[in-house]
Amino acid sequence: KTAVFKAKVTGNPTPTITWSRANGEIHYHPDVCLQKFDEASQEHTLQFPKVSPEDADTYKCFATNEYGRAVCTVLLNVIEVGFSKSKEFQKPQGTDIADYRKKLKKRNADGTREEKPMEPEEKVWEILLSADKKDYERICAEYGITDFRGMLKKLCEMKKEREEEIAGFISQISSLKHIDVKEDNCATIELDMDLKDPSSKIFLYKDGVMVPFTVEESESMKHSLKQVGKKYVFTIKNLGAGDAGLYSVDVEGVNIFSTDFK
Repeated sequence: KTAVFKAKVTGNPTPTITWSRANGEIHYHPDVCLQKFDEASQEHTLQFPKVSPEDADTYKCFATNEYGRAVCTVLLNVIEVGFSKSKEFQKPQGTDIADYRKKLKKRNADGTREEKPMEPEEKVWEILLSADKKDYERICAEYGITDFRGMLKKLCEMKKEREEEIAGFISQISSLKHIDVKEDNCATIELDMDLKDPSSKIFLYKDGVMVPFTVEESESMKHSLKQVGKKYVFTIKNLGAGDAGLYSVDVEGVNIFSTDFK
């Protein structure tokens, strides 16, 4: 079934049209939700090609220009009739999603990860947990995930669970910057976080394997961590092909942020 909301908007200057939902974000993807504008009818539409119970929510259409903003609210109800078995989330080796969460949580007694390279199934979930939503489609294509809606549902569950774990060690986290290559042949990973306990242990991993680093810049150490107030900056010097991989920042036994360096 398909659900479509239509809005005909006029204004001078021409308003900018945006849509939102009360619970969570709208994920624009051909299988989930599409935003369109028909020049002939001058209609803005929000379309759900394969509407599902997860789409049920209150939606708002905003029309904004320099003189103000107008809003229209609509409610989407989805009623399931009978039993339908949806296509199971497609993933390599048929591993259950719950198993991925368990793998991502595996830690030694001191909070460090098990000393082993990450499997592709583990890696893609850790990438998605820290990715911008605009990159979801690219990541899914790269790792062969075809059920985009199923991925979003499971990712939402995993994000909520991780946020609860992070809250045990960090009061606030922001300004997460994915790995950035500098002109002096080095790369940095930046984030702002307010640790509840300043003595909490911070770990850096590459593809699941711990990376030793110094807290001050050193000629002999390739990786370093600099802290200025609540800002933490990891630096990787003398970049080479061997530095490519998934870098993960953990506090105690909780993954805080991951960034894929290619």
